[in-house]
Order: sequence, then structure tokens, then C-alpha cells
Amino acid sequence: MASCVFFIRSEKSKATKAKKPDAQIRIALRGYVNGKLVNAFAKSGVWTPEDVWKNKGRDKYFEAKYIATTAHTQAGGKEERIPTYPDIYKKHLILSDIKDRCQRFYNMLGPDAVFTSEWLQGVVDGYWADIKRKEDAEREKQEAEAKKESLNAYIARYIEEISNGIRLTNKGTIYKHGTVKAIKASMTQFAEFQQANGISLNFDDIDLEFYRQYTAWLTRKGYTLNSLGKCIKDIKVIMTAAKDDELTTNEAYKAKKFRVTAEEADNIYLTKEELEAIAKVDLSKMAKGYEIARDVFLAGCCLAQRVSDYNRLTPYNVVTEVHKSIGENDEIIKEEVTYIVIDQQKENVRVRIPANKMMLGLLAKYNNHLPYIWEQKLNQYIKVVAEMAGITEEVPITSTKGGKRETANIRKCDLVKTHTARRTGATLMYLSGMDLYDICKITGHTNIKNLRKYIKADELDVATKITKYDYFKN
Repeated sequence: MASCVFFIRSEKSKATKAKKPDAQIRIALRGYVNGKLVNAFAKSGVWTPEDVWKNKGRDKYFEAKYIATTAHTQAGGKEERIPTYPDIYKKHLILSDIKDRCQRFYNMLGPDAVFTSEWLQGVVDGYWADIKRKEDAEREKQEAEAKKESLNAYIARYIEEISNGIRLTNKGTIYKHGTVKAIKASMTQFAEFQQANGISLNFDDIDLEFYRQYTAWLTRKGYTLNSLGKCIKDIKVIMTAAKDDELTTNEAYKAKKFRVTAEEADNIYLTKEELEAIAKVDLSKMAKGYEIARDVFLAGCCLAQRVSDYNRLTPYNVVTEVHKSIGENDEIIKEEVTYIVIDQQKENVRVRIPANKMMLGLLAKYNNHLPYIWEQKLNQYIKVVAEMAGITEEVPITSTKGGKRETANIRKCDLVKTHTARRTGATLMYLSGMDLYDICKITGHTNIKNLRKYIKADELDVATKITKYDYFKN
């Protein structure tokens, strides 16, 4: 068994020959070799003022009053113990580690151990080499973290890349303008949340605690459940992209409780009679934009497509074919059928929709070249046209806003927008008896279940069924 003690030796300045105020603490390792006591000496690398040293080598670094701790209460009421003399306490810990290391290495030598001062100095130097390696590794890690792109910087780059086509969708297509615009809007809210709370969030901060605080903040701002869900969805999308780009290993956003909230939209559709009323509105005294908005909207109802697909149809989209069939007297009957051929942007599929009577009239009016109108203007003008058509009955609309489930009676004309055209077209096709599978082929819905939910087929079926009972007949 070896013993390890510390001592100091006064040193003088080579230049002035004056005694230095600080002295390096030295180590003396005492052990037996072949029954004889052997001493080895080494410099510890720790310096101390001589005035804290006393009693022939017993130093204050190991005296209770210098390594004692005092109580300290942190924010939140948690108590911790801190050193009364932090600098001395730190040196005390270093010397304790060196002492343990020297004794451990001595024990590894075995019963026939032979050790020297050179060997002991090597053991101490090895300790400091390990410390330097750890410090270098930590410094490199911190430097790498400092150079690593932050979450907010990544969001800015992500938006730029989806805007200019550098980053593509999972289908290998460029992001639509509307999608980019929506992501920009939700990320603006994320930035405002940080500003409002005086924080700058990074990848590791996106956890359940953030989720609770962010959703509460959006709720207080009066966001609807669907709008709130869109903000969360975009955060999850960007975090997934960042993980794929190896910028983070955080997966807290994948937790079940980190969910995208959503509720079924209480949207309307127009009846066949209401569409005819809109088509008959006299717009001769209105600005030309109102007539264009009305006609483009009606085309959307005929085609049951998204506005990005039915806005600005060209002759390229219009195909007329001659179908032949055999009549009762074996004569050949020829029939012209006009189709609207559209490459759906979102689903990336091509659909062929037969043009009905109203659509044929619109194509003839504009020589197969439907004019283009900004969606914002279309939404603005079509509400006015719907009001002029007398579609002013109030309908109850229920939604969750600001965390509260509310129902408000709103004039139907004020609810008409571009998406109303798609829902109207799909619903009227269903009410006419068209097969749901065939409607899916037109609308682009991937399955019948989603289509039934989209047009609220269950409600329509029940309403139609119960009107056949005598109870509801006059």
C-alpha cells in the first residue's frame, strides 16, 4: 500500500532572485519495494499562494473549513450546495483526482513494483494529458455547435429552397405557390411566438413543453382548431426535414401528444337552383371582373376541381371526340363529346371530365380559353354575385376558435369561395346518382371513404331517405 502526500517548495525568480508568492504543489509517493521504503516525487501542476499553506505540508485544500459548502436557493425553490471558497475547492478536487490516480497506478504495478520519480511524473502528466484531450474534445464540440445552423436559420433556408425549387416535395415536384405561402404564414407565427416570449428556440427546444406553450399562445390569439393544427403540422414537417439533413437528433415532435389538431370543416355547397341563379345574374353594370369571377366559378362547379386546376383553362385542355354507336335499325349514330383534360397539380394525375351543358356554354363564350383571375379577387367578387343572386339565407356554421366551440349564423353568400365550387360539383354529381368511384376519378380523391366524408354523403343520404316517410309529407 502506498501513501501519497502533498508539499510545496519555495521558488525564486531567476531574474530578480526574489521569492515567488506562489509555489507549485508537489507530490510524494511512498511505498515499499522488496521490503524497503521508496519515495518518488513529482510536480502536480497545481499552484498555490504560500500563505494558504501551513503546518509542514498539511494544506488548507484538505481542511474542512476550506472545502465546506454553503446553502444556495435556486429559482423555483430548489436548494443546492456551493463551495465557500470555489477556487480552492476546485484545486482540492484536482489534487484528490491526482492522488487517486497515483495510488491506482501504483497498485497496478504488482507486489514486485519498482517505481521512480520519472514514473510518477509520467502518471501525473498523463492525468493532465487526459484533461487536455477532454477539454479539446469539448471545445471542438462547442465550436461545431456554434457553426451548426440554428433552427430559425434553417427555417429561413427551408422556405427559400421550397420557393426557388431547390427543395422538392416527396413526389419530386416543386412546391405550389399556395403551399409556400401557407408555410411562410405559419412560420411567421412561430417567429412572433419567440419574440413575444423573448426567446430564441433551437432544435432541441421543440418538445412537449414547447407544444403546450405554443398551442396555448395560438389559442389565446383566437386561432381556429384547423389553423392551429396547420402551424403545428408545418413545425413537424420542418423538424423532419432537419432530422433528414442531420441537423438534429431530436424526435420529441413525434410524440403522440405532439399532435396536429383538426376538425371537419363546416363548408357549404350550392344547389343546382342556386347555380342557375348565379348564372342568370345581370352583371352588365358591374366591373368586368365580376363577370369573369362568376364564369370561372361556374366552371369550377362543373368540373369539381381545385381552383389552381380550373383557373385559366386553354384550348389545350379542351378535347372533342366523336363517339359512334349502332342504333335500333343498325344505323351508325355519331355523337360529339367534349372533355376537359386537366393535369391535377396536387395529385399529379390527369383527369378527363365530360363537359355538361353549362360548361359547353362557358367554353363557347370564351372560345375554349377561360380567362384567368386572381383567387383573392375571385373570392371577393363571387360573394357579391351570390348576394345579387339572392343566396342570402343564414346557415349555422360551427367551429372551434380560441379554444371554444362556437356556432354562428352566417349568410350563405358570405361563405361562397373558390373551394365551394369543387365541393358543389362533387356533391351535385353524387346527388345526380353518379357512382362514387367515378366521382373519385374526377375529383382526384384516393378512396371512396375520403370522398364521402368530403361531400358529407352520410348527411345527404339520411336527409334524402327520411323525406320519403309519410311523416314528413304534407
